[in-house]
Amino acid sequence: MGISEFRQIAEGFCRQAGLPDSLSIVRGNAFSIHGRLAWLHYLPDSDQCRITLDLGQPGHGFPPAMLRMMLEFNCANQSRHLPALGISQKNGHALLMLHPSMAVLRKETSLFALLDIQLKPVIKAWVDCLDASDIDGMEAPVMLDRGFV
Repeated sequence: MGISEFRQIAEGFCRQAGLPDSLSIVRGNAFSIHGRLAWLHYLPDSDQCRITLDLGQPGHGFPPAMLRMMLEFNCANQSRHLPALGISQKNGHALLMLHPSMAVLRKETSLFALLDIQLKPVIKAWVDCLDASDIDGMEAPVMLDRGFV
């Protein structure tokens, strides 16, 4: 359990994804998945894996409707992976963070399946929302809770 189990799960993900430097990823360095930067971190106090995905930034910043939608998503989503949206302090990009427990990654779903299969439509949905907010005068689209991740 703990960091050694996280390391094993991350190494297994790297093998399945064809990523050669698992030690770098275990140490928190970025890798690319579905054309987006991602990071893995182990959270020892909660025995969870934090997966952070960089979704980019609307060309004209975040309109109020988009910010509201992101906050509402954080409050309304009831997924077992505890997803949350935020904005990076470093570059102003939208971030999607997931927090699957190590028990879930050990017993129910592989990290590879979560990142490669389950997250693909979620990433597309949020990137489409960010892109839609760039259209002149358009409000951010409403995303209903569809049990994302």
